[in-house]
Amino acid sequence: MSALEKPLKKKKEGILHHSWDALEIWISFICMSGALILCFTQVIVRYVFQSSISWSEEIAKWFVVWVTFAGSAYAFKVGAHIGVEAFVNLLPAKPRRIIQWIANILTIIFVLLMIFYGALFLGESIEMGQVAPASRLPMAIAYSALPIGFTLVLFRLLYMNFVQITGRD
Repeated sequence: MSALEKPLKKKKEGILHHSWDALEIWISFICMSGALILCFTQVIVRYVFQSSISWSEEIAKWFVVWVTFAGSAYAFKVGAHIGVEAFVNLLPAKPRRIIQWIANILTIIFVLLMIFYGALFLGESIEMGQVAPASRLPMAIAYSALPIGFTLVLFRLLYMNFVQITGRD
């Protein structure tokens, strides 16, 4: 468990925390369920009725993209992201905290860049009126997962850093 998760485990969570967690979990649940239902339906239609749903694979991919980006924010909370801490854990407490803060700042900068460039990419897609080939739905639906997902990650990271700095919710 990294230093960011420890303060979150100690504190009693309120309605805002549960709502925030529920948002990330429900987006992930709905998208995973949607992908599963679409893929299962496509298999049944293909092998039982010798037909296919032309847009099912496309939309299932979109669901997976959404679950990846929205679920990554919740993964930060539970410490599910991969981190290489073997070297850092060998260091004394003060240098370890400094390296963790540098890593936190670099992560936040990366997330801000992903939000910025994801929003630019989304804006270009909307401006060009880009649509998906099979479903004819706006590609903005799929592309919006990146800035929205990384915004959720940013809020999660800022909150976790706030808790770590202040020691309070």
